[in-house]
Amino acid sequence: NISRRVCLQQASIYREAPRRNFTNLTPEQEDVVRLIYRDLKIDQKMLKSNELYKLQNQNLIQILPFEGKLELRVFKQHEYDALPDMNFPERAYGYVISTFDRTGLINTHSSDSPTGYLGESQTRSPNSPDGSNSKIADQDDYRSMLELFNVWTKDYMGSPSLNFVMDNKGMLVTNTEDALNPLGNFLPFVDIAQNKDWTYYVTYENADVDFTIDWNSLWTDIRYITRMQGWSQAILSGDPDLMLQTMRVGPSRVLKIPQKENSDIETKFEFVSPSPDLMGTLEVARTLLANYLSSKGLDTSIIVDKPDSNTYNSGIERMLALIEKFEVTRDDFNLYHNVEQDIYKIVKRWHNALRDTDQLSDKYKAAELPDESEIIVEFSRPEMLKTDQEKLEVYAKKEELGLMSSVMFIMEEKGMSELEALEYLERVKTHQQVKPMQAPPVEEESND
Repeated sequence: NISRRVCLQQASIYREAPRRNFTNLTPEQEDVVRLIYRDLKIDQKMLKSNELYKLQNQNLIQILPFEGKLELRVFKQHEYDALPDMNFPERAYGYVISTFDRTGLINTHSSDSPTGYLGESQTRSPNSPDGSNSKIADQDDYRSMLELFNVWTKDYMGSPSLNFVMDNKGMLVTNTEDALNPLGNFLPFVDIAQNKDWTYYVTYENADVDFTIDWNSLWTDIRYITRMQGWSQAILSGDPDLMLQTMRVGPSRVLKIPQKENSDIETKFEFVSPSPDLMGTLEVARTLLANYLSSKGLDTSIIVDKPDSNTYNSGIERMLALIEKFEVTRDDFNLYHNVEQDIYKIVKRWHNALRDTDQLSDKYKAAELPDESEIIVEFSRPEMLKTDQEKLEVYAKKEELGLMSSVMFIMEEKGMSELEALEYLERVKTHQQVKPMQAPPVEEESND
């Protein structure tokens, strides 16, 4: 699956955990926040989000309390419905999350809706002219009690912010008194997307998926060509009057083919095998793959079609390769920097709303987190890796220019203080002055 491999390669900003620092918090509050982040499995879930973003150009994050702690969920595009704002459709004033297993319904109902099908959640039936379900006491009405929807909204068009659970008939499952949003006019969701075109869902075509389909089709053809190379076609040619009508061939059989005397027509039996240019076909596939990966800014070595591997002659070459990957993910750094800010706002909201209730375990409770507290995220960047020879060449050049001494080089290389570096240099000089002990000559034994 090339699209899967490419997405994994491009989703690299959470391969190494970023450094998160919090401002305007007491040590106790910071310890609680870090504990919440640890139990959210934040880096693992954000890596998954980054992979889905590379695959679908969009995904949704939800944070909600569950069993005494906060949980972070990542949704694909088909796993939720957004309620776009009429005045600004790129944003949603609410979300509908289904808790029903739709596996059996996806194959029977299809549409262009984000969920992938016209289900009972939209109160329509494909069998009715007006799209409404007018049947009474259907055999599958029990599904309305199984298919539950969790609805979250903000204040919109005079309606208060809500949070409730309903079935697919629109009937409330939760009590009416509990239908208000516990976070007020705030949604515990983060929409991860860029380059929207005045619609909520990012709907432009995915080049990775299209190429994967074409690539697999090409390899299907190559496999067929390879199979045909091991198969031969039996051909019998000659005088029609002397043709054998039926025959069996095999390694233990001999065919006796008649031949007319003084005839210019030769009767012969042979096997003909196709001989396509298989290596040329493989080279076309490699060129196609290289062009595709180059268009994505990726090294062609991430997809291995022959047993070769990349090696770097120096740290500079490796640095350049890492910079190429860094350039590919530069936009992701900017996007997920904002995502981290939004996630922290949700964590603060939930903590302050639940710290005086039993819905949050005591170990996650602290004094109210101030609104002015913020999170500062530092993502990993490419680091220069030098060989020992390169380090010595740089030191020699700096020493020649009078920019570095032996003590400064030792301090930088060994991580020592100036005093420790001086003592280290003295020990080295002392060892250099000591002549190595020579072993006494070995006397040869005489044979007398």
